[in-house]
Amino acid sequence: MAGGVNSNFRLGMQPGPLVFERGEGAYLIDADGNRIIDYYCGMGATVLGHTPAPVIEAVKRQAEKGILFAGQMPVEAEAAQLICERIPSAERLRFGSSGSEVAQAAMRLARAATGKRTIVKFEGHYHGWFDNILWSTAPGLNAAGPDDAPTPVIGSRGQDPAAGEGLSILGWNDLAALEARLAKGDVAAVLMEPAMCNQGAIAPAPGYLEGALAACRKHGAILIFDEVITGFRLGRGGAQERFGVTPDLTIMAKAIANGFPVAAIAGRADLLDLFADGVLHGGTFNAQPVSMAALVATQKALTPEHYDRSSAHGQRLQDGIRTILAEEGIKAQVAGFPLMFHVAFGLDAPARNYRDVARADKAAYSRFAHALLKRGVRVLERGAWFVSSEHDAGVVDATLEAVRGAVREIK
Repeated sequence: MAGGVNSNFRLGMQPGPLVFERGEGAYLIDADGNRIIDYYCGMGATVLGHTPAPVIEAVKRQAEKGILFAGQMPVEAEAAQLICERIPSAERLRFGSSGSEVAQAAMRLARAATGKRTIVKFEGHYHGWFDNILWSTAPGLNAAGPDDAPTPVIGSRGQDPAAGEGLSILGWNDLAALEARLAKGDVAAVLMEPAMCNQGAIAPAPGYLEGALAACRKHGAILIFDEVITGFRLGRGGAQERFGVTPDLTIMAKAIANGFPVAAIAGRADLLDLFADGVLHGGTFNAQPVSMAALVATQKALTPEHYDRSSAHGQRLQDGIRTILAEEGIKAQVAGFPLMFHVAFGLDAPARNYRDVARADKAAYSRFAHALLKRGVRVLERGAWFVSSEHDAGVVDATLEAVRGAVREIK
C-alpha cells in the first residue's frame, strides 16, 4: 500500500499509521493489544461506537439474503423514507457511496437547474478530493491572499488547474462578501458546511445562514449544505434543523450509517427529479443492500434519548478539557458541539473562520495528541474530537485524567 495506508488522511500521525485488530464500543485494540479510547470515531462516522449490536445484527440478516442485485430492494425504500422524515430539506433523495461523490452530484444538479457554471465555496471547507472542488481546503496563509479576496489554492500535486475555473473562493461567515459575489449573477450554487467542522468546529454567525439563503433566492442560486460531518452529529435533523435554515440541497455521509459506505444527496423534489430527466447520476454500489440495512438500524438507534444522553457526556468532556487547559496555563480555545468539538492551542479568542483556525499552534497540539496516545487516548491531530454513544461517564473520566497527564508532559 502506498505510504502504508489507503487514504492520505491517515498519513502523518505520530508515531505513524497504527494497525488495529478490532473495535469495542468506544475503544480500539491495536495489533500490539493496546486498548485505546477512540475519538477519531472513524473520522466522525461511528456515532454509535464500533460494535453496535442492532447494526451488526441487521447487516448479518441482510447479508444472508444477498450482497448486490443491481436492482431495488424494500430496505432502500425504508432507508430513504427515514432520511426524508428526518432531514428538513429532503423531499427526494439519491444514495451514493461517499461524500466526494454526492458533492459532485449536487454541483451537477445545480448547474443543470440554473444554467449557470460558478460554484461558490469557502476557505477551510472540504467537499471531496476531486479536481474541481479540492481548492483552498487548508491553504497556507502565505499563499491564500488577502482576507477580503482569497486566492484559490490548489490542493494536490497533479491536480488539473483548469478544473477550478468554475469555482469562486470566499471567506466563510462574511455575509456581505457572499451577497456581493452573488450579485454578479453567474453563480449556480453556494456550497458550504452549515457549521464549519472540517477545520475547527465553528457555528455560523447569527443571521449568516438565513442571509445566505435569502441572497441565493434573490440571485437565482442553489444553496447546498454539506452535512457529511454535521449530519446526525449536531442532531437527528442535522445542522439545518439545529439552526432552523432549510437549504435547497443537502449532502450527507459518515454517521448516516455508522461507518458503512453510504452517502446521500437530498433536497427539493424539482431538483432531485432532474436525475430522472437527463441529469446523469450513477454508481454500482449506490444503495448497496447490506449498507442500507446498516443505515436503517443506525437511524432507528438515533433517538432523542440517544442525543440527550450522549450530548451530556460529550459536553462534560468538552468542559473538562477546557478547565484542565486553563488550570495548567495552556492558552487554547475549546469550541463546538457536544458530539463534535475542536481544541486549538494558542488562540486568544474563538475562531470565526478558517484563517482564525489556521493561526493555531499546530505543533504544540500535535505533541499533545502524541502524549495522549501514550496514555491510551486517540485524537485527531487537526484538533477535532468526535464523541459516540459509547463514550460514557467512565470513559470521559479516564480521558480527562489522560488529558491532565498529557498537558503536564508537554509543558
